[in-house]
Amino acid sequence: MNIPVRQFSLRNQILRYFVGFALFLSLLFSGLNFLNLYTIEDKFFQLRLKEEEAYLLDVFKKKNEWPKPRAEYIQIYKTLNEFPDEIRSTMLDEPERIEVSGNNNRYFHILQIYENGPYLVAEVSSQLLIRSNRKTILWFLGFWTMILTAIAIYLGYRLGNRAIKPVTQLAKEIEHLSPTSLSQSLKHQYPNNEVGQLASALEYSMEQIQTYIEREQHFTRDASHELRTPIAIIKTSLELLKNTRHSMTDNQKQLIAQIDSSCLQMEQMITILLALARQEHPKATKPVRVLPIVEQVIVEKSRLIEDKPVQVNVQVTSNAEKVIHQHDLHILLSNLIGNAFQYTQKGCVTVQFSDGRLTITDTGIGLEDSIKDRITEPLVKGQHSQGFGIGLSLVARLCEHQGLSLEIEKLPEGTKVVIE
Repeated sequence: MNIPVRQFSLRNQILRYFVGFALFLSLLFSGLNFLNLYTIEDKFFQLRLKEEEAYLLDVFKKKNEWPKPRAEYIQIYKTLNEFPDEIRSTMLDEPERIEVSGNNNRYFHILQIYENGPYLVAEVSSQLLIRSNRKTILWFLGFWTMILTAIAIYLGYRLGNRAIKPVTQLAKEIEHLSPTSLSQSLKHQYPNNEVGQLASALEYSMEQIQTYIEREQHFTRDASHELRTPIAIIKTSLELLKNTRHSMTDNQKQLIAQIDSSCLQMEQMITILLALARQEHPKATKPVRVLPIVEQVIVEKSRLIEDKPVQVNVQVTSNAEKVIHQHDLHILLSNLIGNAFQYTQKGCVTVQFSDGRLTITDTGIGLEDSIKDRITEPLVKGQHSQGFGIGLSLVARLCEHQGLSLEIEKLPEGTKVVIE
């Protein structure tokens, strides 16, 4: 059993997941840090305005007038109309804002002391550390993101190798393993985890397959012996009967000939079935004439249409040949022509052979929709079938073994079977 093993596919998958997850976390962490720096900076300015507010309120209570703020970048305005032109309109529209951008990358923080004023306004452009160094910070965070990604690749590679090693070892052990060469236990070589469970399941499946193979070998050996013996007895008895043909009537001679022909067909079919079971049935290398076998099968199956208005149309030239075993072609035609005769109540059955393409068309009841896609599976048959659902399955197996294509098509009236 030669199984192509992909030793690194699972490792690469683990590596991709690990690196992707690490990269996602790194980007998320860097983004959150970047936003956090902005938040801290804004909080700092708000706290600075709060400190200045406390100072101004203390002086106002003592002197009943607003003093000048201590920081040069902080101004006090009694009303919104006194605000600088670049932010006045924005604040008039949104008086609740505490941050607003001005012109030329100027940035303001606002704190309202009382409900109707006054207001503390800090122009913090010169105090901004994060915004002014944004590119440097982004480069710093990006650099560490790449470092973390590189570490994730290394760890993912190591962990991937470690995780995939038992699976790779198991795959190598079963690569050349077959049910008949199961000489050592697999499940005892691995720990009791998923890999160990897989090894145990594979070992159990191999043991089951080995049991099935032994059972089939016993069957084919016993069938070969038990079936060939009665056939040999029948053939011997027929030879003895043939020696007394001079005392038989014409009807008895015809019956003896039918038994002889059926015995030969049975012997050939048993040989083919047993060979297929053992996978010993060789492919044909020499062509055989098609017309004599077609005529022989039609005569053998003629009893199926003797009381029905069915016309048989044979379109096979006398020199037509096909590379196939003679008994294989006989079995194929027996099943297909027999089915066509059996399920055609009136009309025509046409057997055509041209350019290596064998076509059998009938005007019978056709295929049922419920089984038309499974018609070649074993034991699948229509409700009007009187057989066991084995014939077309055997035809399909023979065609597959001999490298022939089999097509079964449902017609508006009847069925069409093509072998080429």
